[in-house]
Amino acid sequence: MNTPVKPLAQNPDIRYLGRLLGDVIRAYGGDRLFERIESIRASSVDRHRGVDRQRGGGDAGSMDRGLDALSLDDTLAFVRGFMLFSMLANLAEDRQGGLNESGEDVAAALQRLAAKGVGCERAAELLDAALIVPHEDGQWRFAHALIHDAAYAGLLASRRRVLHERLADRLERGPEPSTPSQIAAHRVAAGDVSRAIPLLREAAESALALGAVAEAVASWRQAADLAAADDPAGAEIDRARAAEAVIAFDSFRELVGQEQETPAQEAPAIGPS
Repeated sequence: MNTPVKPLAQNPDIRYLGRLLGDVIRAYGGDRLFERIESIRASSVDRHRGVDRQRGGGDAGSMDRGLDALSLDDTLAFVRGFMLFSMLANLAEDRQGGLNESGEDVAAALQRLAAKGVGCERAAELLDAALIVPHEDGQWRFAHALIHDAAYAGLLASRRRVLHERLADRLERGPEPSTPSQIAAHRVAAGDVSRAIPLLREAAESALALGAVAEAVASWRQAADLAAADDPAGAEIDRARAAEAVIAFDSFRELVGQEQETPAQEAPAIGPS
């Protein structure tokens, strides 16, 4: 039998993640922004609980006035903070939801690890370091999109370029086939324009062959933007190819529309009349 879990509102993970987010807001936005956001949050909670008028002389409009008092920059920071908290709450909810599924609780997981020779102490070490997790496609992924975003944002621009270059090299040499579009994206991020442009053109041709006109046009236009400085003639060809693809697609769509509007002719009778 699975052990009942607490309601989501009482989930200690959410409280812990909320405190971490508050520390981040205070560190990057300062005490003033943190106090304003916290005041609005508290007013929102009180309104939900129906106790607005019981808070130190507050009233039902305190949250609205707090929102109205925010500057544009503070409003953006406020929205970003609540958006991040919602994502963190979803992360905690996903983790809690898994505990309600048969065989997916911590005890069952520890039993499976023990059967493979992994003791509790080693399991704890693995859990502490679980920033990436295996995926069903056999690859590895970050445990959550927030971890990916935080890790990427924490890299210096020079380090990002090096990593994108290494990944592009690995995709080109790897046993699993990678599309020109995938490799081109990393070449562009690495700043390797000379190798990115032919990949983008190849990606455009491949996409057009599959009928993915929007993707083809986007690749040609990106190639044109990158080639404009050193190869203006090539850039013009890329723009022309993109324009041709758009015109051809619009003509095709118009033709299909006309055919759909034309009433079907009655089929002739078969056999003697």
